[in-house]
Amino acid sequence: MRAQESKSIDQLLKTQFVWDCWVHKEVQGNQNPFYHIYHLQAPRLREDGSAYETEERHHFASVGHITATDLFDQSTWEYHGTCLHPDTENENSPHSLAIWTGSMMSIDDPNLRQALGASYIMALTGRSKKDLGRIQRLWFAVSEDAYNWAILRDHNGQIRELDLSSIGHRGYGWAIEGDQNNPVKVFHCRDPKIMPYPGREGEYLMLFTSHRAEKEDKPFTNGCIGAAISSDLVNWEILPPLNTPNLLGKMEVPQLVNQADDWYLLISCETNVENKELLDSLKVPYNSGGYVFKLKPRTDEKTGYLDLGGSWQYFDYWGGSASKDGLPVLYAPTVGDVIEIDDSTKEVVILAWHGYTNRSNYEEFEGGYKAYKVELS
Repeated sequence: MRAQESKSIDQLLKTQFVWDCWVHKEVQGNQNPFYHIYHLQAPRLREDGSAYETEERHHFASVGHITATDLFDQSTWEYHGTCLHPDTENENSPHSLAIWTGSMMSIDDPNLRQALGASYIMALTGRSKKDLGRIQRLWFAVSEDAYNWAILRDHNGQIRELDLSSIGHRGYGWAIEGDQNNPVKVFHCRDPKIMPYPGREGEYLMLFTSHRAEKEDKPFTNGCIGAAISSDLVNWEILPPLNTPNLLGKMEVPQLVNQADDWYLLISCETNVENKELLDSLKVPYNSGGYVFKLKPRTDEKTGYLDLGGSWQYFDYWGGSASKDGLPVLYAPTVGDVIEIDDSTKEVVILAWHGYTNRSNYEEFEGGYKAYKVELS
């Protein structure tokens, strides 16, 4: 099946729009790393041969699967086709319209493997036809081999989903999008990052993109990172948003990196032109790319502890703007690998997508991925 579906990356880019991705690294014994790269994709052409507008891709996205042995050498990348499709036949499905960004982890606990009947779990974003995609919901898929995936369902066959809009947590609220003449209410709950909870055995953490319920002091500053915890990867307890500064309207694709006793939160945000004056005054870039926040734990927490109740302070900008080295504008940077150089230094490998050869002309969508490194010491 894999060999039959396998295609080159060049073939993929000719036929599909590609954008956000998430990476799972595996190392067995003394072997070299092997990477699973899952990514959003949508066909460039309709069945009649006419071209889709580039922004239409968001309304029918599926998940593709690439494997690689080197994130920097795309000759080692192999495209294995679509691994998850929108559930178009079931209008009430959380992903009957489109699938958006997710993440994946291996299930190392043998009891959970048996309970879920799988070795891997993926958390994903769903957009449903029943509300025109305006409420984003989280859902899950499981796999035994990381190539073939099945929707996670309960004993009655119902899809396991997390609908933050129906839970009523006071920390999260609706966002108003569109223009003044045509405002649209949207509930942001997307880009889940699922992982073992660092330092807490038998527990799991999921971070996600959302929107604060509180009133904005300044426009386009209420983006936040939400959090949830679980002991069985099925039932999730929603926690308050992380305590990040009110700087960005959207905080997307959250990633955590640990260095020595410090924790860093990497997020993505599209160009913040609406908020340029505020960001300029704080010397924070408003270009697309990766924003990094450093955790300041509460004083009563032990050193190195991932204190979700601590405060996250703006730390650095990990690239993405097109202002140097002739690079394209990069979007949705995701952590592909973390390499320990020595006791005080780590090298973070970032994988991001680039699309528009001319950002003012949405029809010029090239598409592709670029890996780059950031040193953390």
